[in-house]
Amino acid sequence: MTRPLPADLAKHINDTSGHREKECQPYLLHIPDFLCRETPKRVLAQGREEASRYGYSDYCVSAIISDGSTERRVVYVWEVKAPQSYILEFDDHPKRLRPTKDLIKAETQLFHYVEEFRQSRSFREWFHLDTMGTIVPAGIIIGSDQTLVKRSTTYNYTSDELKRLYSISMYARNTHLYNRAAIAVKTWEWVRECFSIETDKIPVPVR
Repeated sequence: MTRPLPADLAKHINDTSGHREKECQPYLLHIPDFLCRETPKRVLAQGREEASRYGYSDYCVSAIISDGSTERRVVYVWEVKAPQSYILEFDDHPKRLRPTKDLIKAETQLFHYVEEFRQSRSFREWFHLDTMGTIVPAGIIIGSDQTLVKRSTTYNYTSDELKRLYSISMYARNTHLYNRAAIAVKTWEWVRECFSIETDKIPVPVR
């Protein structure tokens, strides 16, 4: 069984008249199993705009994770930016890309929120965590296929060349940074694809 794709989601992703982060966020509530970093035995709770001293976290989901003999409870925290946000930009070199301010801001927010939530008893109770439950930074949802790399007036690349530079740069960041912290960086196209994946048997986790 697949989830019906909301017609407005594609419209918000492709909108060029402004940033549509707030309009896209609610669609995450339809795919909680995909936003767990491990295959969930059962989703316990989910929520948007969770308050902390550092601001409001965009999306959280808690789940029971089983290895076949033991179970543990985990909350996965996500930070979200608009489909119109660029992910990488040129770093004063034609082949080197760096994260944009939007991506750096998302990383900073994510780390601060997770550390705050780990100390919050009310947060742990709301998401049904026991004393051994953990709260982890799950990832960032940002941009789209059209905003992988912010174009530069200095370097003239085709769209295919920009996608290749993006792949090379993100491979390096995943290898040396994100994978070590078990953090995923996904675009809104990935969110849209989640609605077309069969989910009647085993939910497909984020990888």
